Amino acid sequence: MLGLFKDFRPRFVTRYADLSSLISQAVEGYADEVRTGRFPAQERSRLSRIWHKSKVACHSWRASPIFSLGCGI
Repeated sequence: MLGLFKDFRPRFVTRYADLSSLISQAVEGYADEVRTGRFPAQERSRLSRIWHKSKVACHSWRASPIFSLGCGI
């Protein structure tokens, strides 16, 4: 009915869409972006936000040598 499979098509079902090709294109596009490094973009990356927040926190505690030990400054 939805066309999720290319080879499996029962006689009693009418195919209204070809979702298998759409899903394949979406997965291929995603995989390509991951391989080339375009995904995740820096503004969408959780690790990027955590790193930025930790740097801000480290700089705010810069005056105290105890709190800045693990900050890399």
